[in-house]
Amino acid sequence: MIFPSPSPRAGRPQGFTLVEALIALTVLGVALLMGMALVTQIRRDVLRLDAERQAMRAMEATLEAMRAGTLPVELYKLDKPYELSEFITLAGVPPAHDTKLGVTVLVTLTSRPGLYQVTLTAHYSVLNTQHKKQLQALFLK
Repeated sequence: MIFPSPSPRAGRPQGFTLVEALIALTVLGVALLMGMALVTQIRRDVLRLDAERQAMRAMEATLEAMRAGTLPVELYKLDKPYELSEFITLAGVPPAHDTKLGVTVLVTLTSRPGLYQVTLTAHYSVLNTQHKKQLQALFLK
């Protein structure tokens, strides 16, 4: 009678060993932790981008109001920043969560008569982090 030769894994049961399972669980845990960090970072980025968009809209609307003449450039004291108490934003759009926004206008004369340089600066904070955006334009009056 001929007996079949045993396979090299004949004495070992099928499946994973305890060490292999622990390594797999460790790799899975690290991947999940990295994924959670991305999820929390996405929320902060969305809030920051919403606040930045709102600041740019406020500066652009203020600049357009100056171009249209509803906010005369001559009213602002030259070479001194002026903090706007009210600025134009989109109607019905509430401010982003935990966002404070302020717009400063600085009007300076240039070397050409009647030409003003207007610098609008938006100061805003998101989640207790300060940000600043700036917009410059020239006006001929």
